[in-house]
Amino acid sequence: MFAETGVITRDTALAAIRQENSDGRRWASVEFDDVRCVSATPDATMLAYRARARWEHETTQISVLASSLYVNRDGAWRLVFHQQTPSPGGSHAVGRARIQDRPGGSPLRDCSVAKGPRTRI
Repeated sequence: MFAETGVITRDTALAAIRQENSDGRRWASVEFDDVRCVSATPDATMLAYRARARWEHETTQISVLASSLYVNRDGAWRLVFHQQTPSPGGSHAVGRARIQDRPGGSPLRDCSVAKGPRTRI
């Protein structure tokens, strides 16, 4: 999650993540709530969700409303678009997932892309 930065490129996002890793910054907790999946095609799924996270060196939590578009290319789901908007914390939990409970966790797993019903448009 980035502070309000406007539109950023993939390279800018990756550079920021690499810098955070280099600086030893780690998330203390990350939670996904209210995960909604919309399948445009069998190979394109959009997720809308609320994410709450706290850096281990911070005392306050960040809360955002987010949308992420994944496309399946050669059997691997790739993030091709992401948007997030700051949001007040707290929500009715629907399909809560704690990323630290699942190594490699992602809201895409809660979507049951490969195994369950999805909303189709």
